[in-house]
Amino acid sequence: MKESDEVAEESEKDQSMSDGGNEDEAEDDWRIPIHQYLGKGTLPADIKEARKLESKEAMYNLRDGILYRRSFLGPLMRCLSRTEGRKILHDIHSGDAGNHGGRRSLAVKAKMQGYYWLSMDGFKERG
Repeated sequence: MKESDEVAEESEKDQSMSDGGNEDEAEDDWRIPIHQYLGKGTLPADIKEARKLESKEAMYNLRDGILYRRSFLGPLMRCLSRTEGRKILHDIHSGDAGNHGGRRSLAVKAKMQGYYWLSMDGFKERG
């Protein structure tokens, strides 16, 4: 029963991203241009941004409305907003098997669990 609640919660989050449910986060959400390009073929008006997006296209995959990033040798990683990324880090850090590790190890654990967000690489550099 708990698992079905988690699945429903995840699908609501994905739906809110595509609908623009949380307006503050939607303005800052780095996934929106990639999602629009892969889903509808819509490019940004700025030529430089459009070229950047076209060059990054091969790194991303859209499945059932959910954006994934390809990893080098591993499985697809689900792309998250900054807020969702922080929640995942909190869950990993304070979970049943949490070891209260540092930023770098938390980011690596999140990546191993199949999650990705734009500032994830910044956690590693600042650590």
